Amino acid sequence: MLKHILLILTVVFVAISCDDMNEFHEKYLKEGEIVYIGKVDSVEILPGNKRAKVKWFLNADPKIKNCKVYWNKRKDSIDIQLDNSEIGGGWYEKLIDLDEAQYLFEFITNDDQNNKSLSVFKSGKVYGDSYQAELKPRKIGSMNATSEEVTINWNAVENLVGVSFQYNNKNNELVKLELDPTADKLVLPDFKIGGAFEYESLFLPEENAIDTFHAPKVQGIFPYTAVPKDNWSLLELADNMSDAYGWVTSRLWDGSTGSGYHSPDNTSYPALLSVDLGAPTIIKSIKMAPRGGFANRLPKKIEIWMSNTANEVGVEATDDQWEAKAAEAGWVKVDEASLSPNTFASINGSEYYRYLRIRVLSVPAGGTTPMNIMEMYLTGAVE
Repeated sequence: MLKHILLILTVVFVAISCDDMNEFHEKYLKEGEIVYIGKVDSVEILPGNKRAKVKWFLNADPKIKNCKVYWNKRKDSIDIQLDNSEIGGGWYEKLIDLDEAQYLFEFITNDDQNNKSLSVFKSGKVYGDSYQAELKPRKIGSMNATSEEVTINWNAVENLVGVSFQYNNKNNELVKLELDPTADKLVLPDFKIGGAFEYESLFLPEENAIDTFHAPKVQGIFPYTAVPKDNWSLLELADNMSDAYGWVTSRLWDGSTGSGYHSPDNTSYPALLSVDLGAPTIIKSIKMAPRGGFANRLPKKIEIWMSNTANEVGVEATDDQWEAKAAEAGWVKVDEASLSPNTFASINGSEYYRYLRIRVLSVPAGGTTPMNIMEMYLTGAVE
């Protein structure tokens, strides 16, 4: 009896299963076979400035007519018509303008029968104003100049792909250089002392980026150097301060601090020291070496007067009209400075002049105490 029951149940199950299979088969025949065409391969997303280049490989398949690329969760897309008849397939690419953001791209190919490929996904980033605003120019670590050359030492920086550098050389010719981003030093033998330079740092946000980003330009001045004393000489003018004890003015540039200049006892101020620099010179600083034990005799307050004509002023240095008369004679008051308590002062020179007059207004000891200066040094640029 049990065998008969099991046999009946088996027949019923088979009948039901066959009905289900027939129903699925009929549905399959009605809807048609699902056909997937070839999908894209080796997808690359090349980032750029508010754009990206999408690139992919597609095997030869003449049925494929276009590729649709989606992003923003399929809210945005672009259709790209394809010619995929070439034997062996080929590479395709497309530039897409995009806002700065991170994206997930979806690639689907289609044919004329509306058959589609399986989706291929690839993420990529697009750069723009925010990235640009964060860029900092490559920094100069140090700059060392001599009369022969200037050496620029660069700090390291990530993602740097180049530096565009330009300057005017000694002949006032514009020189443009494209620097190796891995170089940490730049030596310029033809630089102009005190001359201007400008550079721009170039960056790629990623190695395969299609656009170069530019950091803000940097402008600077090459360092001023010590002014050579080889061609200095005494500029003899009627209102010069005289010397005493054989300590003459020319000892200010003899290269020795063992001897120097000594003004007469009971010196009247203002007092003038005059030098022919031998060539037009811009002065950016002055330093005077004090006499040992007599630092209070070093000039305290001074004025720097310069000219290219070396004309007589016509009145004594102590005359109230000296400044006005000096200006009439072609002398220019370049700057005024204080050497006390230091022995150094910056001078705001900006023009080339050959003749120098240092108008000493006072010394720290005050009154008519004489001046003692053992050596004088200038920095600047010689034309």
